[in-house]
Amino acid sequence: MSLMFCPMTDVASIAVEGRDAAAFLHAQLSQDVAELAVDRAPLAGWHDPRGRVRALFRVLRRPERFVLAAPGGSPDALTRDLGRFVLRAEVRLAAADGLAAAALVGGGETHAGAAPLPETRDALVAMDGLAVVNAGPDLWHAFGSAAALEALAADLRRGTPEEAAAAAIRAGLPTIGPELAGRFVAQMLNLDALGAISFTKGCYPGQEIIARAHHLGSVKRRMRRFTADRPLEAAPGAELVGDDGAAAGELVTAARAGERTELLAVVANDARGRPLFLDGAPLTEQPLPYPLP
Repeated sequence: MSLMFCPMTDVASIAVEGRDAAAFLHAQLSQDVAELAVDRAPLAGWHDPRGRVRALFRVLRRPERFVLAAPGGSPDALTRDLGRFVLRAEVRLAAADGLAAAALVGGGETHAGAAPLPETRDALVAMDGLAVVNAGPDLWHAFGSAAALEALAADLRRGTPEEAAAAAIRAGLPTIGPELAGRFVAQMLNLDALGAISFTKGCYPGQEIIARAHHLGSVKRRMRRFTADRPLEAAPGAELVGDDGAAAGELVTAARAGERTELLAVVANDARGRPLFLDGAPLTEQPLPYPLP
């Protein structure tokens, strides 16, 4: 199957500049930004003091600035909310106007045209004015100008934003928009399994709660992947129920894939293996491409 180019139309991108940009992001995010190399673009959570995820960013360290890319977020709201913590630091935050994003969805490809794609998760390569990141098995996210993305797409199959969202779900990547901000502790969204948390970097908002959950293994809910055999229109936060009608979990994100629905949901650990339903549709659990602790 040839590589498919799918626009990502819901990505909020924020540019972070200034002498103190690295120190500011290191203090705010769960990722070790101070040691971040330019050839990696990992995920990082921004949490409240309770360890609950306010936003999930992919962090790109470019020569002249940092870029935070957040699917499902609002650039104006995130810029405003992060900006409240700048205080006296020399940091400038602004929506990264002119930066677009797309997903490259494949089936074993290693190149986009003549350019090699990064082979390991979170690895970044620069190609023709773009930053291309390995986001999971057979999935890459590309960031750059609309013109650079269009040039990349010229020789590729065309897909849709819905297909980009379904590919992200298959990769086990949560989308945290305003509806879910502050709902889940980091481990409930598998941020530890996704490499989005550094347990050695020191303080950041919510660090004590997240570290305690890590060391005590006290997470009673985890994000898992499911499919439904029909299209569903449920919104983030919708309730999953068991066959007894009792609440068993919450929807994180869903996308249509042909005549079925791919979805990620945070589910109680003791509900595993039990019949689960969303909007009346039975759900089938599917494997994630990474192990859970």
